[in-house]
Amino acid sequence: MQHNDPQILDQICSVLESNNDRTVKAQSLAELIGRSGGYRWVGIYDVAGDEIAAIAWTGPDAPAVHAFRSVRACVALQCAPARR
Repeated sequence: MQHNDPQILDQICSVLESNNDRTVKAQSLAELIGRSGGYRWVGIYDVAGDEIAAIAWTGPDAPAVHAFRSVRACVALQCAPARR
């Protein structure tokens, strides 16, 4: 499958509309995107508030950092006045 395959959006919709849980859908999407674009590694991340966490990935290795705070959260913490 090539990245310009007109069926890629249909395949993405099919994955999203399936009855599988979020992590299974995320894994399927990562694999689909990887194959369609010829990417060596693809990650799908969950963004909840100020936390960003990997929920699915493809490739030879897991992400080096599975979860981290968003840049916005880190900047806000650095700029916040110290509480005494």
